[in-house]
Amino acid sequence: MEGFDPDYRVLNSQMVKFAYPLPLVPAALEELRGAHIFIKLDLRSTYNLIRIRRGDEWKTAFITPTGHYEYLVMPYGLSNAPSVFQSFMNEIFRGHAPQVDHVKQVLHRLRHYHLYLKLEKCEFHQSTAQFLGYIISPDGIQMDCAKVEAGHNPAP
Repeated sequence: MEGFDPDYRVLNSQMVKFAYPLPLVPAALEELRGAHIFIKLDLRSTYNLIRIRRGDEWKTAFITPTGHYEYLVMPYGLSNAPSVFQSFMNEIFRGHAPQVDHVKQVLHRLRHYHLYLKLEKCEFHQSTAQFLGYIISPDGIQMDCAKVEAGHNPAP
C-alpha cells in the first residue's frame, strides 16, 4: 500500500538474522580507483523485488481500516532486507568480474532477472560520480562537501 509503513520492530527482534556480508565502503571505493568513465544504475523497487519465502507471508501481516494484508515481496523495514538483497545481487552477477567492462552485459543480465531501472536516476558516460557521500573521478576519491555541509547545522 502506497505510503503505509508497518512497524516491524517486534518481528525484527524475533527474526533469525541472515548474516550475509555487505560490501565495505572502502573496498567498494577501491574498486573504482583508476576508472575514467562512470555509470550509475538505480533499480526500481529494490527490496520489493525479493519474494517472501512461501509460507512466511503471515509474518508481514498488518491491518488497516480496509482489511488484513500480507506482503508477498520483502517490504522496507525488515532487518534482513539489506543482506537478502545483497545476496540476490551477488547471485545475479556471480561469475562476472567485479569490474564489468560492458554495460550492455549488465543491462541484459538485469532484464533476464526482470529487474528494471529508474532511468531518471541513472547516469551514463560521466567523468565523475557521486557515490555514498563521495565524489569519484579519474583524479581520485574525495568527500562530497555538499553532503558534509547538508548535515552540519550551525548554532543560531
